[in-house]
Amino acid sequence: MTDLEALSLAIDATKEEGGCSPRACSAFLDQARKNLAKWGKQDLETLGLAISEETGELCQAILQARDEKGDRERIRSEAIDLAALCLQVFEYLDHPPCAACDRDDYQLGHSEFCPQND
Repeated sequence: MTDLEALSLAIDATKEEGGCSPRACSAFLDQARKNLAKWGKQDLETLGLAISEETGELCQAILQARDEKGDRERIRSEAIDLAALCLQVFEYLDHPPCAACDRDDYQLGHSEFCPQND
């Protein structure tokens, strides 16, 4: 299963549980797909830094909308960026990368979830 397929399944499960509006879930998944297409599967440290950055951008958009008549759509855009990164963290935790494949070092074998085991 690819990263994108796993993200799609996670979104579908969230929709079925009533935890996410279809519009929001679709926006989160679309952005996560764009992130994966652009950057590939990132490690937790990189995702954490990106989440920190996006949190700041979301806060800035909220304050600008409140105090400076900023664009309220920017709040939505920043929230989508942040949520997509959070989805990527969940995907990483559910399907950790294979160190052997990442490093071209196969002495210890592939990780439990590595597609090479299929």
